[in-house]
Amino acid sequence: MVQSFGWCWRDGGSYFGVPLINFLGWYLCVFTIYLMFALYLQRSAEWTRATNLGDRSTWTLPALMYAAVMLPRLLEPAVSDSVQVTSNDGHVWWTGDIHAASALVALFTMLFVTVLALVRVSRNPALH
Repeated sequence: MVQSFGWCWRDGGSYFGVPLINFLGWYLCVFTIYLMFALYLQRSAEWTRATNLGDRSTWTLPALMYAAVMLPRLLEPAVSDSVQVTSNDGHVWWTGDIHAASALVALFTMLFVTVLALVRVSRNPALH
């Protein structure tokens, strides 16, 4: 039985069958979207006139939602079976290793950003 997990690349790649250029493409895509939004906000009269930043919950909820997106990545290694899968380039991978690597990436990227955001919100005196 062949199991399919998302995208497949013909030649595979160094990160569990995913080519590193794929990650560069995602970073470029997200950077472009954020850049366009920042340029829009810079030209927006509403943004430049805003003096009331709102309350802490306005800024805390997005950080908590980001943490909620991270939570399944952390739980997956504990609740899923580890089975062998073979990528198109012939590499054999264990899904448990992939889930564990995903959890580590989430811990060192998403958790850091979530904690940093919550600390900044808690220390901002302009928020009430």
